[in-house]
Amino acid sequence: MKGMKKITVGFLLLFMTCGTAWSQPNKTYTSFEQALECPENVYILQIRYSGLSKIPETIGRFHNLVKLDLRGNKLTSLPDVFGLLQNLQVLDLSNNRIGQLPETFGMLMHLKRLDLRYNQLETLPETIGMLTKLEELDLGNNELTRLPESLTKLTNLLELNLNYNHKLILSPTIKTFLKSRGL
Repeated sequence: MKGMKKITVGFLLLFMTCGTAWSQPNKTYTSFEQALECPENVYILQIRYSGLSKIPETIGRFHNLVKLDLRGNKLTSLPDVFGLLQNLQVLDLSNNRIGQLPETFGMLMHLKRLDLRYNQLETLPETIGMLTKLEELDLGNNELTRLPESLTKLTNLLELNLNYNHKLILSPTIKTFLKSRGL
């Protein structure tokens, strides 16, 4: 019976440490500190308009993260570990100051919606073409001058916003791709 008490106490400690022993896919975490208490249970992380200027490297610990909303902060870059968020489906980085995306961005293979409007992007990495499940891409109000040819690999793309990128010049290949997709 003593052994049984130890197991029960251990289970209760786990239960209390993470808030729950079972994952809560609909729970929204609103700080990195809160989310890091039990990173394997974090599916939705939303830190909006908080003045955040840097994403901690520990973000790579949120392996089950499905939705990340960091809009309206002061971010200028993303850490390379961002590519470890391979279950991410929805990403909102709008209204920041991001100048470029890391090459590891292409590792976000399950991404379906990506909002990057109102940043300072001049180009996108070639690895953007690896986001083959991407359906919605908002790049409006940036400083884009060109789009990588790999964009033509985004065959599931249904919506694309390129508004207010005044220096953007589209290559013939990109123009043909966008026309064929009705974009």
